[in-house]
Amino acid sequence: MTNRVDIQTLNQPGSMGTFSIELTKSRLAEVTGWDPHAEGVARLYKALSDGREQHCTTTLVPMMPNTRNVQYVMTPRLTTVAGPIYMMEMPVGSRADQPKPWAARITGADPKYGLAREFITPMNDWIDARRNFRGEIRGIVAHFPLRNGVHEICGSDGAREFIRVAGGEKHESDWLGALQSVYGRTGAEHRVAETDGPMHIARVRGLGMPEIMGWVVRDGERCYWLPPGLYESVAGIDRTLFVVARGDMTQVTDTEAIAWLGKR
Repeated sequence: MTNRVDIQTLNQPGSMGTFSIELTKSRLAEVTGWDPHAEGVARLYKALSDGREQHCTTTLVPMMPNTRNVQYVMTPRLTTVAGPIYMMEMPVGSRADQPKPWAARITGADPKYGLAREFITPMNDWIDARRNFRGEIRGIVAHFPLRNGVHEICGSDGAREFIRVAGGEKHESDWLGALQSVYGRTGAEHRVAETDGPMHIARVRGLGMPEIMGWVVRDGERCYWLPPGLYESVAGIDRTLFVVARGDMTQVTDTEAIAWLGKR
């Protein structure tokens, strides 16, 4: 269980936003813009941890220059995160041309990107951050709190992979595990070479709009996991119908497809 604290931000009179952070000195330092070893951070951390003060108020200057002062109202209302989490740590690249690390929970299918992703907000740890002679900041570590489910992660080197989190522990996964988390474990694997024109595979349940199936791109191919059912495959001007049953795929005509739907 992780202690968290609510933070209210007053940017202008009558405007207030509230968000929650993990209660650590490095996270407080990041929010306030102070040095992690500053006395103010230690004082706020102690006040919030003890919960003896109703609130702690201070006016401070954010890290970005030419910005007006921002007032933070620290409210020591501690709560606990429901369910175990796995804290994924990834170093943040120091060069401007390096991608920022990210982590996202797979929540379903997306007709444009293949899989729907819920991106996790990182908590950056600056405690070991140092600036080198080129002015680059090294040593920042991004922490991503991951709950149960399949996640896709990407490091600052651009390498992407899937992992599964269960009971606060990390397990290996792959594109097939990601798709099976959406569609279940019963079905058939199918791969289609990517083309420049329109392409999709959609589940046909009857009249109305077909359900576009999710996919993952690997080695220039769209990889699908298809549960039992009737499907339409479109690649450019080509269109085919097929049925998935007992792990096998069988191509059918329009007449056979209508007859198959009529039996359901």
